[in-house]
Amino acid sequence: MKRDRVVLDANVLISAVLFNGPPRAILELVIGGSVHCSLSLAILDELRDVLERPKFRFSPEQAFLPTPSRKCSWSGGMNMLLAA
Repeated sequence: MKRDRVVLDANVLISAVLFNGPPRAILELVIGGSVHCSLSLAILDELRDVLERPKFRFSPEQAFLPTPSRKCSWSGGMNMLLAA
């Protein structure tokens, strides 16, 4: 069975983490494995940069984004994180 695919930008990811609503619902589908999510390194870099701004008050340690879980695999050649 093929899963739906989404690309979440930094704004959607921040909204999903900090607030309820459609972005959180989509993130929960990704976490639950119902939806495939692809992220570029540029999106992850932007997310980290935004979370470290004074407005959000995340420390560098809190904003650190570890290597993706089993739901994602690294494809360095394309600079993308692709769901496994």
